[in-house]
Amino acid sequence: MHALYLEYATFINERQFAMQVLEIGSSHYQNIKYSLKNNKRIGVVVLPFKELTIDDIRKIKEELIEKGYEGARLTSEEIDKLYLNYSSIMSRSRFLEDILGIFKVPYNPNYKITVLRKTDNLDDDEIEKLKKEIFNSGYYYKKIRPEVVDELYRMYGSELTYNTFVTKVLGITRKQIGDAKIHNSLVRVIDINVKNTMEMISRKHLTGIRYYSKDEIISICNNYNVSLDDFLLYSLLRNVERNHDTYIELYKNVLINHDQLWIGNNRVSNEIISKYYTEIENKIMDVIKSVRKMYPIAYGNNQTAKDDFQELLLFFIENGSEIEKNFMVYDDDNWIRCFYNKLKRKLLINVYNRIRVSTSIIDYYGNSYKDGRDKEFADEKTDTEETAIESLESNDNSKKVSCVLSFGQLLLNGKSIVEAKKIICDDYSISEVDFLNYMNLYMDNHGIQNFDLSILEVGKKSDSVSAKKIKLRKN
Repeated sequence: MHALYLEYATFINERQFAMQVLEIGSSHYQNIKYSLKNNKRIGVVVLPFKELTIDDIRKIKEELIEKGYEGARLTSEEIDKLYLNYSSIMSRSRFLEDILGIFKVPYNPNYKITVLRKTDNLDDDEIEKLKKEIFNSGYYYKKIRPEVVDELYRMYGSELTYNTFVTKVLGITRKQIGDAKIHNSLVRVIDINVKNTMEMISRKHLTGIRYYSKDEIISICNNYNVSLDDFLLYSLLRNVERNHDTYIELYKNVLINHDQLWIGNNRVSNEIISKYYTEIENKIMDVIKSVRKMYPIAYGNNQTAKDDFQELLLFFIENGSEIEKNFMVYDDDNWIRCFYNKLKRKLLINVYNRIRVSTSIIDYYGNSYKDGRDKEFADEKTDTEETAIESLESNDNSKKVSCVLSFGQLLLNGKSIVEAKKIICDDYSISEVDFLNYMNLYMDNHGIQNFDLSILEVGKKSDSVSAKKIKLRKN
């Protein structure tokens, strides 16, 4: 081998010549060098393989993909075993590079490396067509859970990597989907191109808090190729959590009937506050009653409700001009729906923050999560207004979560297991069995393993047991 190498020594070093030209494996090359150093000879067959065509390489890749190796994470031992199936037709280095798409195998036998990484096979126009297909299926601007994202990828993403599908097709950032999977929260499907266009429109054309004429709005939509629905969605309805189509129709009617829309929030006039004060007062109380019923843990006494009333009233006075100028000045009763939604969202955020600082029963007695990490009820690093609403109003299990948290708060306030259990069952009109199921569901959703549900003594009569006597299972 050395004699053969000398002819090319000015162009390439010996190791590269052996591995890249003669296609001798790294370990085999080391054995040859060691033998020569000890005056021993070792035979080697060089260039043993036929020339594989691009079509040959493609067929081998397809074969491995069909066997489930696309994106698989393999150890060096698993890679070597896989190579044995093709060792008669290609070198190991070529198998690694041209077939598996890797350039070196990890030295650590326990370390895994991704092979046959998936690539994007759709161009921008094809991605746009795929987006429209998904959006037309009812997912546009819809909030969905991570498992639905995965299901959509299985249905529509065969020609794209997961990251490309999530970010370019669904408009969800990697951080958003990562946080959603950790906290089991919702993510919104958007058209990222429309979002970016509307952000530019906002910076250039919607800089003032004022009335915008119908002609002005239509001109902006035409110039930037944005639908009126999307314009309304991003300029007026970004904080609306659901029923977007209904609210879009409300604002379309305002635009049609009055040839203008007020965009932007500032102070409501004294005249409007005086004219509608009784109705405003009643609707604020309705909001508080609704949220208080959903989350009694957030209301320790009546003073909390009074404080909420004052805060919500002031919030509307300072930030309600869109409702005033688009509905109330025209005596349009649709202001009530918009008002209720706006203030309920504000109150839910406040309630979420109050619950977040309350220690639940599970936190009080110590958590043991499946992934080995300690978590609080809410993570300050990822808490936003969006996650606040998702964690409360948009959660189908909000009543169940509230039951569990309220139960924990009662124990912390000194109630016994029996007393707390009875209060919860009475307040929420549920049976002890229902409450046990709620606790089970909460533990499953939060990955909690070490809380002993037998302390609830469902269906049993027992002496009062104080919170301090609760015991946890040993892991």
